[in-house]
Amino acid sequence: PNSRANFSWRVKRFVTSENLKIISELETLAKNNNISLIELILNWTYSFSAIESICIGTGSINQLSEIVNAFNSDIQNWEKIKLKISNIINERELIKYPETFFEK
Repeated sequence: PNSRANFSWRVKRFVTSENLKIISELETLAKNNNISLIELILNWTYSFSAIESICIGTGSINQLSEIVNAFNSDIQNWEKIKLKISNIINERELIKYPETFFEK
């Protein structure tokens, strides 16, 4: 009930059963590699040479701690994990340009 998906039209429209299934697969991948989901996602995002910075918002001290840990982590077998992430995402054609970046 306190998540952004509960009140943000920009986020809420992406909370679908298919997307939740993908998140579940990514969580399993993260757990199998002894990292958190946020570590997995932030490291994957930063792995693209076109991305120099990310604007991150947090709703709690726990989230902030996870974000800091993500940037301090040394993930083993990163290239294999990155390939698995790409397979999970690309097979569903998820990488598309968003319609809008900011809420009105």
